[in-house]
Amino acid sequence: MSGFNLGLFQKNFGGNHRIAGVSINLGCTKGRGSSTRMFNYCKTHSENPSECINQFIKINNTNNSILLTNWSGNTSRQFNEIYTPKSYSELTSIVSKMTPNTPIIVKSSSYSWSPFLFTKGIYTNKNINPICINTTEYKGEITINETNQTVTCLSGTYLGELLCYLGLNGGYTLDQFPNIPFATIGGAIATCTHGSSTSVGTISELVTELWYVLPGFTEEVKVSNDLLGAYASVLGQIGIITRVTLRIIPTFWLSLNKQTITVTDLINNVSNLFDTSDYLSCYWTPNTNTVDLRQYTKISDSVTLPISLFQCKIDNKFMVYQNIQNMDAYSEAPVLDWQIGNSRHTLNESGLGECDKQSSVPTGNPEYIEVEYAFDISYLQEAINVVNDWVNNYDTQMSLGVFVRFSGEDTLPWLSNCKGIAKNVWFLIDVDKKSNYNYNFNILEKNMWQYVGARPHLGKWNNVDNNTFIEMYGSDGATFLQMANS
Repeated sequence: MSGFNLGLFQKNFGGNHRIAGVSINLGCTKGRGSSTRMFNYCKTHSENPSECINQFIKINNTNNSILLTNWSGNTSRQFNEIYTPKSYSELTSIVSKMTPNTPIIVKSSSYSWSPFLFTKGIYTNKNINPICINTTEYKGEITINETNQTVTCLSGTYLGELLCYLGLNGGYTLDQFPNIPFATIGGAIATCTHGSSTSVGTISELVTELWYVLPGFTEEVKVSNDLLGAYASVLGQIGIITRVTLRIIPTFWLSLNKQTITVTDLINNVSNLFDTSDYLSCYWTPNTNTVDLRQYTKISDSVTLPISLFQCKIDNKFMVYQNIQNMDAYSEAPVLDWQIGNSRHTLNESGLGECDKQSSVPTGNPEYIEVEYAFDISYLQEAINVVNDWVNNYDTQMSLGVFVRFSGEDTLPWLSNCKGIAKNVWFLIDVDKKSNYNYNFNILEKNMWQYVGARPHLGKWNNVDNNTFIEMYGSDGATFLQMANS
């Protein structure tokens, strides 16, 4: 298996407290944002996987509890009981023995920067000690329905493993897929995770069916159509997702057009660029007037563009790291293969390009905190102004520039920050964790909402109170809070 896991173990702490299993996935991704700096973390800190993982798991000898953190270490929680089910029968066996309303925190791959990752779970709050259900081993049981063009799998299935299965069994893929192979399907749906597809908003928009359990349940319950949008953005607060069905499409190929253009040209032509792209992204440094633009379009002819990563990805179950420097580009698209054009030379004798198997370890010391906002494409100029003002006037210590994605619209998930907007821009921003990032991000969050109408990615840092939450998400937001508090 590609990846570090603490492994399954049992340890009695006295009384009824038992850690039934811990399997903490610290995954690695790639890209300009969070993923780029997650690849070499353990390489630079330790050659021993267990030493690296122990940075995220600490046993408190005083009260016999375990401390779990997210990968960047900005949020954590103590647990006395942690369960790691590997199958549907194991999960239902665990929850069926719980009394109704037992407080639970659902944990997957620990990618989230959100402060409520370990604080706002099912029937829980920061003042009580919940049970942790870790879903990183709850995976597999993948089935494809070719008639309906859908795939169904357990919620802990890694995104990369799902793509690999789809590619090998019928040549399918997903129309929206973040390049984060070790994230889980359940975690990606829970936080409306996205890529750069101009036809779809987030992966949650692909959901057609979903099942969940709660403490005391003896079997899973299928979500009704009227509540599917709530559970397609569950945030770990209204149920434990057991299985999910997603729409699939035939595998496609991409061609890349990369260019440097001015910010002015981007603003003036952004709608046309959106309309003529299947995947679109760029990189911008505040207070500069150029962007590095990457425009991807789908192609049918894979013969004339020979550089292929398909076999490497398949051989490594899609858990691969595409070297950005050597490939001179990276793909945020959900494809089993992608092409970078005739002008590029073959990168090695096999013609497969640069493709390294990913270890499930973070890259670079996670000394930064990340936010991301989505907003209507017509407000791009205003958003640039807000970020420039924020950088210039509030001693902002950014780790990098701004990674900019573009996506289509979500209509299903209640809490998607691109719901109801046909053409979306996403700003991804990292700030040094040693800085006063709470102060800086509070200012940015308020200004982005006030001047741009930008809603924060709820799986990343945010400080949205209930009143603002309802402003942002309307009646859906109000109903979701009622469900979470009931």
